[in-house]
Amino acid sequence: MSHFAVEFGGNKSSQYYLAQMYFQGWGIEPDYEEGWLWLKVAMEQKTAEWNRSFRSIRDALPEDFKTSMQPYVDEHIDLYGAKAQDLRCEKRAAIGSNIKEIICSKRFY
Repeated sequence: MSHFAVEFGGNKSSQYYLAQMYFQGWGIEPDYEEGWLWLKVAMEQKTAEWNRSFRSIRDALPEDFKTSMQPYVDEHIDLYGAKAQDLRCEKRAAIGSNIKEIICSKRFY
């Protein structure tokens, strides 16, 4: 488990940028496995920018890597995904656009 995991509480932007930190080596050693896990969790939220980045990374990774990582991805989503963190993910149009994105935010009761 990543030492950053507890701090993010399901925040999709934090998860996405954590994935980028691991892929790019921003302040840490590059770690494609951790990067892939956090990117897949973050991608419950879908924006045009994230989709472009995701496709680029996905297409660069070998199929056997993605296949072997899937059980760990599923486990990460179970632990840190929208459902586990009590987030509501809904389609919304981006400001100034009619393009629908999926945005996840914390539920307030």
